[in-house]
Amino acid sequence: MKIAWIVEKCLDTSIDHTTWTEMVRQLKALGHDVQLYAGFRERKENFSLGNSIHYLPSIKKPVFGLLSVTVSIFFILFFLNFVKKPDIIILHPSGVKGLWPFILLKKIKLITPRWVLDIRTLPVEVQGFMASFQHWEFKKAIHSAKSVFDGITVITPFMRHVVCHDYDINKKRVGYWTSGAMDSWVEDNTSDDKISNNIREKLGLDNKFVFMYHGAMSPNRGLENIVYAIDKIRHEEPDIHCILLGDGAVRKELEILIHKTGCTNYFTLINPIPHKDVKEYLECIDAGIIPLPALIEWRVSSPIKLMEYLATGNPVVVTDIEAHRDVLGESAFAYYYQPDKPALMQDALIEIMKSKDNLKAQGLLAAKLIKEHYTWSSQAARLELFLQNLLK
Repeated sequence: MKIAWIVEKCLDTSIDHTTWTEMVRQLKALGHDVQLYAGFRERKENFSLGNSIHYLPSIKKPVFGLLSVTVSIFFILFFLNFVKKPDIIILHPSGVKGLWPFILLKKIKLITPRWVLDIRTLPVEVQGFMASFQHWEFKKAIHSAKSVFDGITVITPFMRHVVCHDYDINKKRVGYWTSGAMDSWVEDNTSDDKISNNIREKLGLDNKFVFMYHGAMSPNRGLENIVYAIDKIRHEEPDIHCILLGDGAVRKELEILIHKTGCTNYFTLINPIPHKDVKEYLECIDAGIIPLPALIEWRVSSPIKLMEYLATGNPVVVTDIEAHRDVLGESAFAYYYQPDKPALMQDALIEIMKSKDNLKAQGLLAAKLIKEHYTWSSQAARLELFLQNLLK
């Protein structure tokens, strides 16, 4: 297949860029010609994709940036639909604005490439102008996809159920592929003791039981509950420690809360680092934490961090929501607590610390789960099958 994939995200600053760069890499490994068109903020990173990655021209200013990317997408879509003519064009909701001039031509079959709307998940902005705009844009994109697109892909089976139910779309038109972990991480999931010990030594974490959250620090992710839970149990479990790796709107609030509760010595905050370096930190911890509340945008999601914790042999403390339960099931390496009772996180933390002797065995089972079902190569194979069916 010849596939053109348009992602308006700035890949050089997106912490989840592997969603697209790895899927393109894996689809190419399956023998397909895949061209990725993406946005950038400062650097046109190659991501070892060679001439398969192309960057959209844009003005790096508020408002003008959005408009210029839309114009760029319009011209790319004109080129793809009428000149290049790949078998499949994959587009995200934000890019549908550039398609509107071509919708009538698609309806009367003057455009031959198949169109696929890759929704992924629900908008996560919850307040302000950007929240309103993202939700409006999302709904418009789905209505367009329902009428003229050949297929839709989403991030989880539950997300597929929500989209089909809320927008009255035939389930056969909607496929899903989840987040994944780097295949190389799973193949080499035994920690390099030297690297792990160096990081622990550098951070002063020898003989500590180390939890970790990595990723976006944005509102409504329940991150403050990690601080409250550790504050509650730090006297009972003085060897507990938590690494928070990432950045976002609530990072400063978390720093203030950590200081206010007197937990400064129990947390290490680390600025964002290149994705390839995250693995070294994941290999030096004892368990991951994902405290997402039971908001619909999190329930339908598929956190990359979950796959990465498991791929590197870490059990996890997680809220009991569909996004986690659908992957983990009743696995021994999943330590659940109810999302509507965040105070119960402390019980899950204590339980996993008391299970320390079993964590290595649990970690091997966690990595096995990822290797069998949740690598990027397995997700590429799932997407490949859906796209092939569209061409029949």
